[in-house]
Amino acid sequence: MEFIKGWTVAIAGLVILSAILDTLIPSGGMKKYVNLAFGFIIIAVIIKPVANLKSMEIWQNSFQIEYNQGVVESTAAERIKSAFAEKVAADIETRLSKNYGTVEADVEVTSSVDGTLVLESITIKNVPERLRKDVKNELKENYGCDEIRFN
Repeated sequence: MEFIKGWTVAIAGLVILSAILDTLIPSGGMKKYVNLAFGFIIIAVIIKPVANLKSMEIWQNSFQIEYNQGVVESTAAERIKSAFAEKVAADIETRLSKNYGTVEADVEVTSSVDGTLVLESITIKNVPERLRKDVKNELKENYGCDEIRFN
């Protein structure tokens, strides 16, 4: 509301100043140029808030686009991370099933700041106690994961 009050006062002040100059300047060639200049100034003052609103709208739209792009990128990153974990789990299950019988693998994946995917932990189910040391060594060797748990 304060903005509209200031805007109205600026327009009224310019109109009053224009009227005063119009009466003080003698009629002649110079008077029409002064009136033209003040007309442009008054138009500029009237249009300025509209231009500000338009630029604010453009800024808000660009912010919304950047926000939406960030949401899409984070969703895509989560999908990639999930697909990576599923593929690694399937690969572990296939590899271990050949050598140790039927197993189930659950893989936890994290991503670093630069976007690199890192195996955080591997949880293996249905592995007999006597084979766990061999399985753990094989997983460390093939996947480079230090946190391997058994259920």
